[in-house]
Amino acid sequence: MRRILWLFLALAMLSLCACGAPADNQGGVPSETEAPPPGGGAATSPQGEEPEVQILIYDADDVRVYYLGYADEPIVGPQVKLYIENDKDIEVSVYARDFSANGIMFSAGSDTRVPAGGTARDSIYIVDTNFETSGITSVEKVEFSLDVMNAKEKYRNNSDVISIDIKDPGSSGTQPGAAPDGSESEIKKLIYETEEINIYYTGFGFSPTGDLQVDFWIENNTSHIIEVSVNNFSLNGVDVLPPMNERVATNKASKGELFVVKPELDRIGAAGSYQLKFKFKISFTDERRTDVSDFITLDLTE
Repeated sequence: MRRILWLFLALAMLSLCACGAPADNQGGVPSETEAPPPGGGAATSPQGEEPEVQILIYDADDVRVYYLGYADEPIVGPQVKLYIENDKDIEVSVYARDFSANGIMFSAGSDTRVPAGGTARDSIYIVDTNFETSGITSVEKVEFSLDVMNAKEKYRNNSDVISIDIKDPGSSGTQPGAAPDGSESEIKKLIYETEEINIYYTGFGFSPTGDLQVDFWIENNTSHIIEVSVNNFSLNGVDVLPPMNERVATNKASKGELFVVKPELDRIGAAGSYQLKFKFKISFTDERRTDVSDFITLDLTE
């Protein structure tokens, strides 16, 4: 009888200990890999850290980049924190170019790989940190451009200059790299036309890194998602790898950008006058069908 009583007492003690034990991760610190909420509001930060801002600084072709804040870490040094969303069906790498603080150029490192349909947190690390020699006591403003690319898929897109006021980031003059749906350029020259797809040339210019950028406006009036790329591309008679791949949703219009990188311009010796010759290749992603245009020639002069 005593053995039975002792058994009951032992079981009761074990039950009390189990009830008093804390549950795993109850009230714990959020993981560093948690995605910030979409939109322009403040993001949730781990306990004990300064709250993060979250400002959209790049939105083009299903890739979005948010500015999360500036930090001067004692070990890794000063950095601009970023959060990237990639809704494309290919992996992309995001690089920062032409970085400046308070109007002075500095060397900065940034190489963020984001899987297809994925997200990533990373930073632009300021490698050259001789702020004092440059007369900088505190960083007030940073400027840079973003290069989003996948060389294997022949995809590349450059942003305009992004300017961030460190003390008041909400007033920053950020310039996303693509026009929203429904916007159109003043120039509008029809260069490809079918019953349901129209492509217009809308102008050209140069990125902050000196790349030649040619802009198009693509109207897709079909019930299919299309991908528009270029074939047989040449600049001033010299063959160049196809530099464009733009996806357009059903019954939508979208801006398309064709880039010729500066090293290619230097190799060709192109300056002031540019003759482009190419064919559009239009692929219907949900069926085995591809249309290829006749040769199109564009003469561009600065």
